[in-house]
Amino acid sequence: KYLYSNLTTLVLNTYPFAREGSIKKSLRYTGKLIDKGWNIIIFPEGGRSQSGEMKPFKTGIGLITEEMKTDIIPIKIQGNYEIMPKGKVLPKPGKVQVKIGKKIPYHELRGKSYLEITKILEKRVREL
Repeated sequence: KYLYSNLTTLVLNTYPFAREGSIKKSLRYTGKLIDKGWNIIIFPEGGRSQSGEMKPFKTGIGLITEEMKTDIIPIKIQGNYEIMPKGKVLPKPGKVQVKIGKKIPYHELRGKSYLEITKILEKRVREL
């Protein structure tokens, strides 16, 4: 698993965000990337679905949004489960559809709890 993580980081320019325990290091790194003008893509479900159905979002996305005070662009990816179900290492041929929603400015989320922000973001993605 560690080797897989390092390979995807090197080849795909990704990094693992801590799912449990202390997330300070992940938050700090994410903040540095945002400060440098990078756009961060986060999969807020916390892992790939066993069934292909969208899982509820983890509240970490609300925490990141509030702490980084950043705008959000909701994106929905469909078809990826059929191409690479959980547990598979290599994808099979198929089609993926990516839907990009309207930007949610941070000022619309300011002052809301992490949970409220998470629910708003999840709703926007489900509506795509």
